[in-house]
Amino acid sequence: MLKAWGPELFCAAMIWILTKQATSVPGVETSRIVPFRWNRVQRKLYRRAGRNNRVVKARQGGFTTWMLIYRLFIPVVTEGGKAGLLISQDSKYATQHFLIARRALRLFGAGDPYDNSQNALCVSMRNNLLHTQYANRRELFFDYLDSKIVVESAEVGEAGQGLTLHHVVASEIARWPGVPEDTVSNIKGGLVAGGTFDEESTANGAAGYYYEQVLRSIDNPAAADAVLHFFPWYETEEYAGGTVLTLKEREELRADLQSDELQLIARMHKELDCVVG
Repeated sequence: MLKAWGPELFCAAMIWILTKQATSVPGVETSRIVPFRWNRVQRKLYRRAGRNNRVVKARQGGFTTWMLIYRLFIPVVTEGGKAGLLISQDSKYATQHFLIARRALRLFGAGDPYDNSQNALCVSMRNNLLHTQYANRRELFFDYLDSKIVVESAEVGEAGQGLTLHHVVASEIARWPGVPEDTVSNIKGGLVAGGTFDEESTANGAAGYYYEQVLRSIDNPAAADAVLHFFPWYETEEYAGGTVLTLKEREELRADLQSDELQLIARMHKELDCVVG
């Protein structure tokens, strides 16, 4: 199905996620559990992605969810003998991220997250191909596939120690405690040849491990160990083309903007230029 449908349709058909606000879902009046339909920045990241990726991101774009599901969960559950690791910035986020993976498994292929009578495929998959020998300690082990997903905290300097890894996602790496380069070196020591290593983070000052890694990617993209991606706040759907203003609101907004602000709008984000005229 993944090969026939492609990853975006596969995610929409097989994966459910929890959103911050309830939305309408066919057959359900409102729900926070919705099909994983990619947004514009996730599609853009998919089109530009390489084997390894380094993402400097705005908040609330869905980057961690996309990385966890598409770059980690799906490769592990569609191939045998694979191990995926997500490193979160601290224990609290590690727990939240593990819940995303566990929910994706619990509702994998479900037709209705609230009516198990509509979920024959989902139940069959969990009882057979995606059967888990255990699903605790922030780890999912698929005994039939001999594959696993592990979520750990960067607070543990030996995170990933002793694991043979095929897919790794480093979340909010600019905010990792301790010595991030030592943790990364430790993790990469267990990464198999041809494995994937993805880093994503919001900016956290003009210093530190991730800042230096990004600068290296900018200075010499051809020699960089990962494809660099930058997603500013105004590319997210919340801001880009999502606000419809009345004529009066447009006039008030335009009157309030200075000439340099209008020039900046015209140069950097044309989608906002059409809002203010």
